[in-house]
Amino acid sequence: MKKTKSNGHGAGMQPEEPMLSMLAKNAPQATSIDVSPNRETSVRSPAATLVLWTPNPSEPIPEQLLLFIEKAITSHGREKNALWGMVGSEFRSRTAMTTHDLQREIAARAGYDLYVCSPGPDIEALYTNLWSHLSVAVPKSQAVLKSIFKTCAWPAETFTTLEPSVTFSTSHYYSGNARFWGQYLLFLRETVEHIRTRGTKTTNRFLNQSTPVTADVASIAHWQLLIDRLLPTFLRQHGAGLKVARIPVMAAEQKMNTHLRRLREMRDVAHHTKSKWLASCWLHYRNTYLLNVAGRDWCQRNLPLMTPTDIRFY
Repeated sequence: MKKTKSNGHGAGMQPEEPMLSMLAKNAPQATSIDVSPNRETSVRSPAATLVLWTPNPSEPIPEQLLLFIEKAITSHGREKNALWGMVGSEFRSRTAMTTHDLQREIAARAGYDLYVCSPGPDIEALYTNLWSHLSVAVPKSQAVLKSIFKTCAWPAETFTTLEPSVTFSTSHYYSGNARFWGQYLLFLRETVEHIRTRGTKTTNRFLNQSTPVTADVASIAHWQLLIDRLLPTFLRQHGAGLKVARIPVMAAEQKMNTHLRRLREMRDVAHHTKSKWLASCWLHYRNTYLLNVAGRDWCQRNLPLMTPTDIRFY
């Protein structure tokens, strides 16, 4: 897909944070935190730590990540109000933010259990959910993803559901307290174990492969792509009482042209009002936009993967 240029109008307003917290209902008030600036490596501050997550390509991604989180909890997050987060080596290039910037944004939103930073607002404008995006970004992945849903006994309809943009999370840039990390680690362990032991050979073979560099996604292990998109599923199933904040990536927001901002706003209003008519209008606008910027061949190949046959709302 061709990249679209910014029209120079600047960033649109980020949708309000409560949509993420709606996935985790009845959230209690969290204790306020004091986040002090940090260096670009793992350095503990009085109340927060950012830890660099750099996967080893020669070792299985799921086991690496589980061990990483377990060790980080032991080192940084055993106390009830301790706050620690993950950033990757590519964090600065993807967000144009330093860890100082991220910590300042967290400090400005003190009192949450989880802080989510997702650098792909264009995805929020163009796709029904993260699974439809992955189906396009990684060829032949849709059948495997549906198999994973079946293996994990996740509702099949959520695969095609229209979700609000603020539930999108395409990276592991999370910062949270012990309450979040303990539950999330357990969820990841159970999910990985289910797929490893009950998933088909085809599924596990696919997840152990990587996708080469394309216009849609960098070269990355399929396991990583799957895990990076599990947060909304976790919040629906296990996030009761968690209070969640979303941190906008302003550099990415400023690259959004008028069409992308309007598309995101339209789909969110359609979701909020549960209007199938407006959702259909969004799909028509979205398809017309992609036909102009991506071309007919791309649309013929990918629109069937990213267009639901029936509109459902989460």
